[in-house]
Amino acid sequence: MEFTGVEAVLLDLVVLFALAGTIAAFAAASARIPYTIALVIVGLAVSLLGLEFQSGLTTELLSELILMVLVPALLFQGASRVNIDEFAENVGPILGLAVVGLLASVALLGAVGHLALGFPLLLSLLFATIVLPTDPVAVLPLFEELGAPERLSILVDGESMLNDGVGVVLYTSFIDVVLREQALGEPTGFGPQPVAFLATLATDIAVAMGGGILVGAVSGYVVYRVIAAFDDELTTVILSFVLAYGAFLIGETLATSGVVAVVSAGLFIAERREDSPLGADTRLTFRVTWQSAAFIGNTFLFLTIGLVTPFGVLVDEAAPIAVAIVLVFLARAVVVYPLTGLLNRGPIDPIPLSYQHVLVWGGIHVSIPLALALGLPAAFPDRLAAQFQALTFGIATFTLIVQGLTMAPVLDRLGLTTKRGGNGGP
Repeated sequence: MEFTGVEAVLLDLVVLFALAGTIAAFAAASARIPYTIALVIVGLAVSLLGLEFQSGLTTELLSELILMVLVPALLFQGASRVNIDEFAENVGPILGLAVVGLLASVALLGAVGHLALGFPLLLSLLFATIVLPTDPVAVLPLFEELGAPERLSILVDGESMLNDGVGVVLYTSFIDVVLREQALGEPTGFGPQPVAFLATLATDIAVAMGGGILVGAVSGYVVYRVIAAFDDELTTVILSFVLAYGAFLIGETLATSGVVAVVSAGLFIAERREDSPLGADTRLTFRVTWQSAAFIGNTFLFLTIGLVTPFGVLVDEAAPIAVAIVLVFLARAVVVYPLTGLLNRGPIDPIPLSYQHVLVWGGIHVSIPLALALGLPAAFPDRLAAQFQALTFGIATFTLIVQGLTMAPVLDRLGLTTKRGGNGGP
């Protein structure tokens, strides 16, 4: 029987979640493979078998689905459960890694990638902005399953949540320049005013970060006052979803960072969660609802990533993908170690070397990089878009499977494992 339209979508969802349920049971029984990584592996296996889904999920639709539906929900859930005291104590290192660290890594990968991958400098920098943001969507469940120390989790999660916002701003700025230069031929530079471009870029980042924080804080305060007045479980749940997506949409509409607005709103709720006038039942309902939403979102995201990964293209482009994987890793390592060394000279609790190792190895690049690579505008050259997508999928697959599967041994070797096992389920 051939299904079309809504029926095809529903059938795909039923199959996806039936498959996910089986994977969850296996992950729980084995306690060796994190649930999210098992989803990607199974998705890759299904893709290799040539099985197709009937709903016809396009790359453009997948990009929008990741950026506008999954990421806001997953970021909000992650931010709303953060220990706000720990976050405040580490806000300096988090901002340093998320802003300065990402900018330095982009500059380094852009310069080296220009030589190693053969892209013109501007395109190499654009590629760096796409692929380098680290991924809280992947890191949050992974660190929960492995039981990383709380401060380490805060550093990794906080950096990931904020550098996504910076990465999207960088991407928007560079893609505008690329498309403008394309009108003059293949892009090779920044045009006649590189200094003006850099000044504009710095302003855009400041506006995006500051505006996103303000939007999230204001919207978080308004929603908090309303739910505090009612202290009703269903009202709290509904308005929290309004807050998560509303903050994102308002941030994007006001030309600030919707991603940062969501994180700010989630942190605002987290700050008031335990000492708020909300009853225990309301707080429990809030937590369980958002844990379930995150579980469902992660299930769809990671399984779909495996299903849509162009395995044949990865094989064909194995050599440049291998080079890109090494460059991405080095661009992060070369920045993280010196930057944390400088931060340790300031008035903060020093970041141990063992934490630095995990910050480097925990740089998993999945949802935002894939969404940006799949969402390249139609005016972008098809050949370059295909190259960018192949490299990004290769890096995402490697960081998820190789770095993800070896995270437990790394934590064990460094003496940072506080628990083992778990399937990442609700």
